[in-house]
Amino acid sequence: MNLVYIAPTKKDFVIKLLKDYFENVTCFDSIDDFQKSDNEFDVAVFSTLLGMEIIESYIKVARQSDKIYVFPIFFEEDGNFLFYETPIAAAKLKEQVIAIKSLCTEIEHHHYSTWENRILAYFYTRPDFTIAPKLDKQKPMFYYYPLVEQFYDGQEDYFYWLEDMASQNILSKVKLVDRIFCCPYCFSALLKFSDHCPNCGSINIRNEKFIHCFTCGYVGPESKFLKNERFVCPSCKSKLKLIGQDYDRPLENGVCNDCGTYHIESKLKIECLTCHKSCSTEDLSKKLIYEYKLTEYGRNQIRFGTINSINLIVNELNYLEINHFIFNIDWYIKIQRRYPEDYFSLIALKFVLDETTSAYDLILEFSKMLRQLFRTTDLCSKLDINSLIFFFPKSDAQALQSIQNKIQTFLKNISLNKGKFDIKIASFSSTKENISDKSAEELIAAIAGQL
Repeated sequence: MNLVYIAPTKKDFVIKLLKDYFENVTCFDSIDDFQKSDNEFDVAVFSTLLGMEIIESYIKVARQSDKIYVFPIFFEEDGNFLFYETPIAAAKLKEQVIAIKSLCTEIEHHHYSTWENRILAYFYTRPDFTIAPKLDKQKPMFYYYPLVEQFYDGQEDYFYWLEDMASQNILSKVKLVDRIFCCPYCFSALLKFSDHCPNCGSINIRNEKFIHCFTCGYVGPESKFLKNERFVCPSCKSKLKLIGQDYDRPLENGVCNDCGTYHIESKLKIECLTCHKSCSTEDLSKKLIYEYKLTEYGRNQIRFGTINSINLIVNELNYLEINHFIFNIDWYIKIQRRYPEDYFSLIALKFVLDETTSAYDLILEFSKMLRQLFRTTDLCSKLDINSLIFFFPKSDAQALQSIQNKIQTFLKNISLNKGKFDIKIASFSSTKENISDKSAEELIAAIAGQL
């Protein structure tokens, strides 16, 4: 088994230790020298003296490559070996490499050309690995997943992908790390909270104690009642001695320095520092940050290559299994036969991707568009692994055309980093005549045939 040890300064005791367990140990002074080598290696050990920034830069290149995305990489620091931050004994190092290479042979017949498939292959070959987040104040959501970012080179929020994999039971949520509130528009957690006057919206407000005079009913700030260290009503001039008898404390506790109005509660406004849009507390999106681990079901899906990213759309919409979907359409057909003006429409979509296109990137963008387009009464089902069908009640031919135009606009404007794709569209809009002798199953079969 061939090992490469990269360190700016040779450590004879480390090399000797490695040679006790590996037949061939090759040393390089830099990552550049390693990359120029034509030799094939089974495992690499990087000295942290190279600088973690340089090492992480190389690892990202490796994880996004076509050939060595599951290549075993370990660190060495002061003679100790690490798998990321986890110490590992030299004797266990070889065992880890053998185990990884053995698991690689189980899935080597699959072609992993997209980042999401490659990272799942990586998880498959490291069955005990936990996908843990790290806190970083510079990140829009304050958290990021270092390993996922090594594989993912896109600009979108890969948190969607983790949620998608968890919803399909490919990954399990093993630990809740944190709860954060995010902007409902861009999902950034970089938010600014500020109190405003509920009357004029000014931020020039102050908190102050208030007094309510029982004699005349006047309510005002305590400072207006204070005279010669005693409370005197500025309205009726009554001396207020006993609380509960002469006066009490009302609910008002704020004053606007601009418009002069009193308020019980200020108005809280939230501004996103990323997209600069404003929202209320009710509109904030709550995000749960988890540690994840590959499930046994997920391992089987990876091994047999049956994971389908199209479920990201399914999980965002009102999804029904096809039998229930057909039942709902049959029921609506009966309604339209009785009430001819109750039109409905169907749209079927088939995702056609080449092997270099990331299905996740495309479907992530598409699902965002669908969330804005679809109503709560619209339904969705799957025709097959790459095809979806949508049901739009109370939608005639004109409404159907509007929906199709929006989908076509999306297809024209979307830009992926690499790869080619197409979405085939078939549609149907009901009339009294075209559903007179048709069942839902026949309509769906006809639409599917157009794809």
